[in-house]
Amino acid sequence: MSTAIRVLVISPRTLVRAGLGAVLRGQPQIQVVGQVDDAHAAADLHFDVALLDVRKKPLPLPFKFLALLSDPNDARSWLDAGAAGIVLETASVEELLSAIRQVARGETFLSPPIAKQIIASLAARGLPREQPIESLTNREREVLRLLAEGLSNKDIAQRLYLSVRTVEGHLANVYGKLRVRSRTEAALWAIENL
Repeated sequence: MSTAIRVLVISPRTLVRAGLGAVLRGQPQIQVVGQVDDAHAAADLHFDVALLDVRKKPLPLPFKFLALLSDPNDARSWLDAGAAGIVLETASVEELLSAIRQVARGETFLSPPIAKQIIASLAARGLPREQPIESLTNREREVLRLLAEGLSNKDIAQRLYLSVRTVEGHLANVYGKLRVRSRTEAALWAIENL
């Protein structure tokens, strides 16, 4: 059995903090290690991912965090400030859990509407892209197209009747072939080249 993901909930709003804590406590493989009202209170706590209910301007934090946003237009500035993922307040519980798990694994998570917005803004810049080191297989292209639509690994797996681990393997191959380091870069490549 794998170790539970230790989550710290940070929100200045008491009801939001309590609600997020209650939702997460009932989930397998998730352990809520604390609920605090300010990011500075996180200094002495041990956790894998902080779920940060954003109420202020972006600030760099010295730990891995997932930003919970009400305004998708703030996403880019929070990513630039170091957020490992962005989830909207309107997200489902399943999407929030997926985001926590992806961030805990070291991946970046973007809610589908935010992923589309950021990819579109990057594509508008017209950044030059290198050709892949190797050709992508048909399955890798399918996975990449769905990633560019903003689907999570789980959603891609369900759509293509694959396991999540198989999707992760295809994405690792795609990242290597395209010489990219993130979902966003891979999605941008897909928009410009597929």
